[in-house]
Amino acid sequence: MRNFPIDCEVTFTRPDDNYNGKIGKIADVRSHSGHYMVDVDNARIMRHENDLCEASEFMKEKAMQNELIKTPEKQLVPVIDLEQLVVNTNAIIKIDVDLSIQYIDARVASFAGESEELEAELKKWYKDFAARRLDLTRPVNESLKQVIADEKKIGDYLDKIFAENKAKREAAEAERKKAKYAEVMTTMADMLNSVDLPSEYLAKVVFREEYYNKTMVNKKLADSIQAQIDDQVKLYNGWKAEQELKQQKIKNRELLLQNLNQQYGFNGVYSQFTIEMYSDEQVEQAYKNKKEKQDAEEVKKQAVTETESVVCTQQNNADTSQQSLQKSPNGNNEVRSQEVVKASNQPRSQDANSVSTLSKNFVTKTITITIDAGSAERSAGAMATVEKRLAEMRDNFATKYGVKMEICQQ
Repeated sequence: MRNFPIDCEVTFTRPDDNYNGKIGKIADVRSHSGHYMVDVDNARIMRHENDLCEASEFMKEKAMQNELIKTPEKQLVPVIDLEQLVVNTNAIIKIDVDLSIQYIDARVASFAGESEELEAELKKWYKDFAARRLDLTRPVNESLKQVIADEKKIGDYLDKIFAENKAKREAAEAERKKAKYAEVMTTMADMLNSVDLPSEYLAKVVFREEYYNKTMVNKKLADSIQAQIDDQVKLYNGWKAEQELKQQKIKNRELLLQNLNQQYGFNGVYSQFTIEMYSDEQVEQAYKNKKEKQDAEEVKKQAVTETESVVCTQQNNADTSQQSLQKSPNGNNEVRSQEVVKASNQPRSQDANSVSTLSKNFVTKTITITIDAGSAERSAGAMATVEKRLAEMRDNFATKYGVKMEICQQ
């Protein structure tokens, strides 16, 4: 709000005003709408406060502008009053609805009854009314469209300026980062030259994004790089300790295999029992299992061999006894006894001759033992001795070899 006292000299500032630039005097107080009555060139006209400026202030502004023209270095910071950029003519378009209705009612009252002439008159009146309204509002609407377009032009120009400034900042930041990267890498290389680490560990000391920060300089930067180096030194020392421990474990495993080979008579090697795959307990158990399996196979093999030997012996004795019986002059003094030697619970063969039967894992053989010792008494004693030896053989097989043998007497 601009308050001008009566008789205050003012300058007209609206560019499209016929009085633009002229000086007048305030003739009356400010209206509620912000308008003043101004005397100028022997005429009294009304102007809005935004279209006026106190003459003394206007002259000061003109003087400042002249100074800016004379001193170009000051043109970069001109003082701009936004009121000068946005000009408001304060055009108010208003329709007096009440007065319009009063006119319509008066015209209706002047006609008696219904009248097509009245209706035609009012239609024409309304058409003229709407046309006048368009005449008044069209310039305002066009002005608003232009105002919006002009505002957008200013905004677009500012966007262009901002984009250019952003590009400049980004370019400057890129150059700064490039220089900072070279500086940091030089410092890092100097520090790494004094460290005794394999190349694969040195390669893990890297440039971090935080090193671009302007505060990451001098001691703070060196401490951060040194922290990375210390981490790699710890990792390398840990790896060396692991390798030493692994070699010691391999040596201990080879010594264990050497002792087990001597103990069990085997020839196991480290590639069969690596420390990654087997513990010491698992290796010892593997040797025990192999020994037990080997012993069991040997027992079975010996049991089969001895069984076959005994059966052959008994067969030979039976053949000899048979021959002796055939040579005897008579059968009065013969003593016959049949023994069935079995390694299973299979039924005995009813054949009187020697018969071998194989059923699943069991071997059954039926033989007939005939003894002729010259007398019945001596033959009975000899038969008792044979039975005793067969019983001893049965017990020996059971305890020593775990083989079950049955002797069935007929």
